[in-house]
Formats: sequence, structure tokens, C-alpha cells
Amino acid sequence: MRRAAVAVALLSAILVLASIEAAIIIQANINPTLITQVVDPQGAGGRIIMDSQNNPHIFYHREEIADINEQPIGIYHALWIGHEWSIEHLNYTVGNTLIMDTSNKPHVVSTLNGTLKNIPLTELLSNIKEVGVSAVAGDSMVLDSKGTLHEISADNVYFEGNNSYAAHLYYTTWTTLGKSVQILMEVNSTAKVAYQKLHPEAIAIDIKGNPHIIFTEENETVLYPLSSPPSFMATNTIKYMTWTGSNWTVQTLAYNEGYRSVIGNMVLDSKGQPRLCYLRENRTYSSDGSYRVKRLLEYVFFGGSSWVSQTVESESPGNAFDGPPAVSFDLNGFPQVYFVKENYGSAVDSRNLYYTKWTGTTWDIQKIWALVTNPYGSVDISAIAFDSYGNPRLTYATVIGTYRSAPRYGELTYLAMDMPFASSPLFVPTVAGITIASLCVALLAYFKKRKSKTGQI
Repeated sequence: MRRAAVAVALLSAILVLASIEAAIIIQANINPTLITQVVDPQGAGGRIIMDSQNNPHIFYHREEIADINEQPIGIYHALWIGHEWSIEHLNYTVGNTLIMDTSNKPHVVSTLNGTLKNIPLTELLSNIKEVGVSAVAGDSMVLDSKGTLHEISADNVYFEGNNSYAAHLYYTTWTTLGKSVQILMEVNSTAKVAYQKLHPEAIAIDIKGNPHIIFTEENETVLYPLSSPPSFMATNTIKYMTWTGSNWTVQTLAYNEGYRSVIGNMVLDSKGQPRLCYLRENRTYSSDGSYRVKRLLEYVFFGGSSWVSQTVESESPGNAFDGPPAVSFDLNGFPQVYFVKENYGSAVDSRNLYYTKWTGTTWDIQKIWALVTNPYGSVDISAIAFDSYGNPRLTYATVIGTYRSAPRYGELTYLAMDMPFASSPLFVPTVAGITIASLCVALLAYFKKRKSKTGQI
């Protein structure tokens, strides 16, 4: 077979592959590009929300720190405007929540006086003013594409008369016409339950506008007769609730023996099912009632007929998890998990950021960033956020002193990490695939024309 025929056959095969959107995968090593920027020398506790233009919005607070040109303490909003950080002082209230609407407008919610305000504060809020929230978690509120605010909250009421507790989980929506409140669940303690609480964890809205809710049911049960070990047992159950369009359904995702799990973010896959990671405790009790705790990083997903939990990583001596894990999808739609572990067993204390993805048989874990702490041996790392490409973003602040033995954080730093393709598709089912197919057609036409002129095969 002559070269022209070989070329025609090869291009024909490429055209077929491109037309059926086949993917030839080229593996690449993880070698992220790191960019760090100091946001505020007096800042700490940053929480990041990315807008649709991949601009980071950081919600943080300033502490009173001597030896620094002090600014007013309180809550701040920082936005990267291309060459510097634009910083606005919001108020002196602690415990606020930052949310982003679909028009890239950030809003701040005061959990103390129940108000929702635009950022910058000089802008007027057009649709929602008084929201009346009381106990909300950091990721338990979202604005949908229609401007409706969805929020889950909980109360935990103690009745002194009979020494019992009652807890309620609420789902509330606010529109320009008002608010609607539903009680999703109520639990009541018994004589054997020291306490029983409900904790809102996360909420997401699917493409149909239906809410998906993750919450934790926590209780501490007294064991009768009192024994050692232990005289009580703390448990918590991670549950998932969703609105089907006609009714609410609730399912148990995971059961944890130990205190409340550390839950990362929740994401919805292409089928509208939640994916999340959490830290599960394993306890080993001694004869004196004391116990040792080992935590496991678990990944939870719906396996088609039931919920599946996979262990991604476990703690080891001198190497403990630090902060909540985070899960997202890469450009191919595969789940990827990021988590931080503290290495305190070596001569130098450090926080290490790990990246892992499921290979089909195991989790491939790689350390991609290390932060060596200062002599105070502590650092404050925020929850991990992601841009539209699945690249991780976070903030961290180090301890720059102590105040009455309490750590004083400062030097709030933004870390942007651009990940290379973990797997680069040669053909993709997008415009690029159509372009490749068009190019193949043009090349085939060229060879056909050349063949007709030369009379050769």
C-alpha cells in the first residue's frame, strides 16, 4: 500500500473516531502551577466563593494585631480586580455568610439580625431584604437562577422541666413575595439520650430547581447500666433529603461512631445525585474508659441501587487530617478529591495539600503542595473552593503571635493552583471534536483531488 493510500486510511480512521466522539487518553503527571498573593496582613479566616468569571471573592475578618497599621476589626470582602485586591469593610458582626447569585453579585447575610445585603454595601438590594435567618451553616444557603433564596437551618431546644431536647430542621425559601418555611424533620430526645441535634451541612439546586440537602443527625446516648468503657456513646448519621417535585425523600448516606463528622462540600453529578466526602471516626477504647481516635476520609456516591462509601485515605501517627475535604469534577467528569493533612511527627511541622482521583480500582493520591508553619506551629487554612475548570483555590493565615495564650492569625494569603490535565483527550465531544472532523474531511478531499490528478493510488 502506497503512502497516499496509507494516509487516506489513517485519516478515515481518525474521522470515524472523531465522528463517534471517541477519546484517546494521554496520561500526564501532576505538576501544578502555584500562585500566592497576600490579601491582607491583618486578615484571617478567609472563605472563598468563585464567580462565573473565575474571580475569587474572599470573606474574612481582621484581628487586632500590634505592630501592624491596624484597620477596623470585623468582617471584610476582598475581590481580585486584575492587578490588586479591592477590599471593603462590611461590618463588625461575626458569623456572617457569603453567597453568590447567578449574576456574579455577592451578598452577605448577617446571621444575627437576619438581613441580606448587596456587596458593595453602597448598592441597593433589589429583591430580598429581611430574611430572618438564625442558625445557618456556611454552605447551607444558595440563590437560584430566579433570585430565590434557599436555606436550611436548625434549632435545638432544651426543656428544663423534663430534661429533654427537641431539634427541628427547616427549609426556607425567600422571594420578592415573601417567605415559605417547611419543617423537614423533628427529633426528640429520650431518657437515654443525653442530647440529640440536627446540623444543616449543605444545599444544592439541580437544573430542574429541586433542592438537595445534606444534614447530620447527632446524638449522645447514655448506656444503662453505667459501665466502663464507655458510659455513653456518641454517634452521628449523615442524611440526604431531596424534593422530587411532589414529596420529600430522606436517605441515610453514612453512619459514624464518634462525634460529628467533618463534611466537605457537596456536588451534584450529571444525574443529579450528590457526591461528597467526610471524615469518619474509628474509636478504640481502653479499660479505663479512654479512647484513641483514627479518622478516615470517605467518599460517598450513589452506585445505581444503593449508596457506596469508599475509603480514600486514613490518618497515621503524626499525620492527621486538617480541615474539611473538597470534591469536584475534572474536565472529563471524573470525581477528584482534595484534602489537607498536618504532619507534626517530623522536625518541621507542615500542612500538606493532597490530590486524588479514582483510577477505576484505587485512589491515586499525590501530595501537590506543602506549607511549612512558623515557630508557633499553627496555620489557619480555609475550605477549598474551585474555579470552573476544577482548579483548587484556598486561603491560609499563619499565627503571628499570641494574646492571652490564644493564637493571633495574620498575613491572609490567597493560593491559586492551576492543575495540568490529569488525562488529556485527543478527541473530545465538543467544538474541538467537530473541528478535527472538519479538518479530516478537508484533508481527505485534498488527497482525493491529488489522486485524480496523478492517477496513482
